[in-house]
Amino acid sequence: MSARQSVPPAYALPPSGGPAGGLGRGLAEGDRATVAGFRAELPRTRYAARAELLRGIVRLNDLPPTPRRKALAEALQAWTRQYEVETPGVVRATEVRITLSSRDELFADAALYAPADGRCTAVTERGTGLRLEGPPTVVVCAAETDRDRDLPDRIDALREGGVTEFVLAGARGGLQWFRLDDDPRRPDRGDGYLKSAALPGLWLPEAVLDPDPAKVDVVAAVRAGCGTLDHAMYVNSLCGGAGRKAR
Repeated sequence: MSARQSVPPAYALPPSGGPAGGLGRGLAEGDRATVAGFRAELPRTRYAARAELLRGIVRLNDLPPTPRRKALAEALQAWTRQYEVETPGVVRATEVRITLSSRDELFADAALYAPADGRCTAVTERGTGLRLEGPPTVVVCAAETDRDRDLPDRIDALREGGVTEFVLAGARGGLQWFRLDDDPRRPDRGDGYLKSAALPGLWLPEAVLDPDPAKVDVVAAVRAGCGTLDHAMYVNSLCGGAGRKAR
């Protein structure tokens, strides 16, 4: 059974309201490429900041983000930043491309991963900046609409690439949080928070989907989540029993 049928979101909050590319010319929307070809052409591509390769097809995402999407992305970045602060052993990357296979290099507003597990590594390249190789634990994206146009293919790529959870927040007010592996645990919802199952203590206030995400205290939500026993035990496991939670 395909991921399109077998990976529904663990929960979904409702909304509130081409041709083959030629070497040396840069990338165009709809070009077919491998990751190697995609990366080689990025420095010559006009709209490269949020470019992606999804199932071997180039997506440039070249329209400037709306103010709402920008505010939502910044809130999600602050949210993951606080989790990094509270969780020694977990690292955050923002506005980053993630290489998952020979035909998938996806853009994320934020990603969280534990370098010690060896599944995901950061690579800095001249001209294209930071890139992640291998699957982060959690990938976070803000979208202009509440339904990504390529959502089924994106879920396939993330699941096959080994990503554990995927958070997709729509700029118009919808949010979906997917568990992509076979673990029976699922993201939870309670007390006004959405709660990761893969990263204990990663709590997101439901209010982040209100009209002005900048006014939502995502930092307090993470601090509340990271004050739990589950988070303390997780940090202890990351630090091999020798670490203490950073405050």
